[in-house]
Amino acid sequence: MRNTFAYIQSFKTFKHDWSYRTTEPEIATSVARLQAWYTSLDNEFGTVLRGFSEDYLHHKQIDRGHGFTPSLHHLIHRQAARVSLVVGRSLTVKWRCDMRLMPITAEDEDLTVRLECDPEMMLHIGGPRPEADVRAAHKRRLDLMEKGKAHMYKVVAEDSDEVLGTIGIWKIDWKGPQTYEMGWFVLPEYQGKGIATEAARLIILQARTNPEVRYVHAYPAVANAASNAIARKIGMENQGEFDNEGFAGVLRCNDWRIDLR
Repeated sequence: MRNTFAYIQSFKTFKHDWSYRTTEPEIATSVARLQAWYTSLDNEFGTVLRGFSEDYLHHKQIDRGHGFTPSLHHLIHRQAARVSLVVGRSLTVKWRCDMRLMPITAEDEDLTVRLECDPEMMLHIGGPRPEADVRAAHKRRLDLMEKGKAHMYKVVAEDSDEVLGTIGIWKIDWKGPQTYEMGWFVLPEYQGKGIATEAARLIILQARTNPEVRYVHAYPAVANAASNAIARKIGMENQGEFDNEGFAGVLRCNDWRIDLR
């Protein structure tokens, strides 16, 4: 209970007080008192959050001690269970994540083949790739992960461990230091459910904690309305169109970018 109160107070003072102890010990002896206490915290926290803009949530930091200063938005996602308990259904729908990101491994090679050899999945990325090329690309990505130059994940449903798609960011030197590119796939049966948007928000939250990452770009084809919409939703800014040369030749793409500092 004391951690819940301290957590909420930190959104008002922007510093987490780990020493807090409740002055009402009888709360723990009565379900009715406990429910009333949580209701008051619910109202208080809801009032606090409604006063913040989306941009403020992403950039305002809380001092959690020992040099750890996450953004408000990062804390809300990290503490999803606590937020859902205290804030209630309305904010749970907005903030609670029902998926998680798991690092890609060698065992996920067939998943990569399924995604990148599929004409529908690759419609706006130059078409399906030869299977041998995809398997070789998967191994290269694992090597980049070992070197810390890429962070590649599969998106997994929290309640069933079912794989929903993949997402990742990787270093791109040609855009300057501290610059990464991001890309995502969602399996056809799960598209249109906001999964790519939520997964992209999660990976951006992770990237904000990495001092080596300053800028993240996404390069969806101009004709790919869905991916362009995702980039816009997660706070990226469109730097304009350009000719993007890839494995399938030149594609006309938008250059979306977000500054994490």
